[in-house]
Amino acid sequence: MKTEGVNLDIDIYKEIKIDSCPFCGGTGVLEEENGNGWYIICADCGSQTATFDFKKAEDRVEAAETAARIWNMGKVSKMGAGE
Repeated sequence: MKTEGVNLDIDIYKEIKIDSCPFCGGTGVLEEENGNGWYIICADCGSQTATFDFKKAEDRVEAAETAARIWNMGKVSKMGAGE
């Protein structure tokens, strides 16, 4: 499906490059939250980005790309024990 030059059929999980965790070097995992936002979390230490919301289907890919860009820049939160 295409909407004004936006390809809604891309496989977000395959097309978006996610670097290793800036804290521990673990694997960054792209997660969709409730079908209306994306964030990236480290599978090893739990560090993560903020959630980037989208309201329309055509904004879904852009939100995922934004989460990846922020993660890849190292703008990641690391929670301490018990937080």
